[in-house]
Amino acid sequence: MIARKALPDEFRLFNDRHRAPYGRLGVVYGRYSLARYARRIRSDRALRFLGPYSFQANSPTRRFEYPWVANQIKPQVGLRVLEIGGALSGLQFTLSGLGCEVHNVDPFYDYGSGAYKIDPVHEIARLNRAFGTNVVLHQMPLPELVAQDLHSGTEEEFGDARLGKFDFVYSVSTLEHIPKDELQKTLACVPSLLKDSGRVVLTVDLFTNIYPFTTAPSNQWGTNVSLKWIGEMLEMEMENEVPGESYGYEEFSTDAIKSNLGHYSYNRGDSQLAQCISYRKSIGEC
Repeated sequence: MIARKALPDEFRLFNDRHRAPYGRLGVVYGRYSLARYARRIRSDRALRFLGPYSFQANSPTRRFEYPWVANQIKPQVGLRVLEIGGALSGLQFTLSGLGCEVHNVDPFYDYGSGAYKIDPVHEIARLNRAFGTNVVLHQMPLPELVAQDLHSGTEEEFGDARLGKFDFVYSVSTLEHIPKDELQKTLACVPSLLKDSGRVVLTVDLFTNIYPFTTAPSNQWGTNVSLKWIGEMLEMEMENEVPGESYGYEEFSTDAIKSNLGHYSYNRGDSQLAQCISYRKSIGEC
């Protein structure tokens, strides 16, 4: 489904409780200017006041995306989750603070907004300290991490040497930034990281200024990625299928999407919507 403008009450409560998606002062100072300013703050007390969503600029669609992902995961003590492309997103710290063991796999590449002028390891460490969380950063692409993990164990420990298995693998508006050949390799790694009951929870941007809405193949942020293709690469079944709102399916209609823009959470500045989708292993595989 595409993220809606109208938020369910539980989504509003999540955003109010965690100051998502802009942090405590983000609306006042602007989500971009606050993120740049907040990264220079060194006081743990000030960091806690601003909240974990203050350190990365966020699209307005995150008002729906963050609580939707959290609602899918239902964070609790002992749950193991892996985020693909978490960067400095606040959601990883929220999930960790609610008891999850969180791994953030992100090489911190430049995907269109300029290179991160920070030391990611230091930055994640200081935010963990300030928020009392324990997010584990793996600063590399997921295929590289998995290959490294396999080589660290014995043949009997194949695929389970250091990372172990996860209850959820999730990603928030990241996959559309990754070149297709790299994305294919990334998606191929995911099933082996999941427990039998594990799920994949994704939000994937849908840009209205490139194909299939226009003839332009891409923009500065990336491309529109077929959700059907993602499912095929994962070899998993879509759970909350809305084909008419899911790019890549025959039922998908650009005219219908454009006619319903008023009902969706729409980032007009970047011509961006957010598709929210989850996948699970087919029953026969569990």
